[in-house]
Amino acid sequence: MAKAFENIRVLDLSDRLSGAWADRLFGNFGAYVILVEDKQGHPLRREPPFLSDEPGVENSLLHAYVSSNTRFVPVEDSELRELFETSAVVVTSCIYLPDELEFLPSISIHLSITPHGLDGPIAHLPGNNLTACAKSGWCAINQCIDHEPLQLHHNQSGYISGFAGFARASTALFHSLRTGNGELVDDSEDEALANTCTPWAEVRLFIGGNNQQSPSYSFEGLI
Repeated sequence: MAKAFENIRVLDLSDRLSGAWADRLFGNFGAYVILVEDKQGHPLRREPPFLSDEPGVENSLLHAYVSSNTRFVPVEDSELRELFETSAVVVTSCIYLPDELEFLPSISIHLSITPHGLDGPIAHLPGNNLTACAKSGWCAINQCIDHEPLQLHHNQSGYISGFAGFARASTALFHSLRTGNGELVDDSEDEALANTCTPWAEVRLFIGGNNQQSPSYSFEGLI
């Protein structure tokens, strides 16, 4: 049975779990995914757990799982302009975008997944799962008084934002194939977590011990 994205090339220049997870989902639907790596390799290659507990660029089980549908191209051996010219989707994870984007066909999709989005006062700041949990409200509550704030699994924001980026980019891709109009899909890991996995959905929150308090949220102080 034919898959939705057969004959579609996805070019990934990202260096975050969110971009790699979006890659895997594209690959699951038949896309030909190419990841451009520098000499040190993708950062996920240095993330545990490791095969036989031996750290190494070929031993990361997380990298093997997330990147199972990906072909790896060392950046010094790749012709970036040609890759851009023949890709239907380009994935990036940095606000400092590569010059080669000018060679991306007008019908193609640029999927950007960054901690805080491409625009705004904190777009240039680093971010991770902890900052995403803080901004979405998880770090405003705890289980019991004097306990540490709650946060999700340390990879959760990457998986959630990777899925959100894949879903939005897929919709944009189908639209471009019908209309010939590509677009920029600007996804934020903060927003993806806040929209899909946030305590705002709770009717009431426990604030220390057995005391309950209706939630009242503000982004002030969380940025």
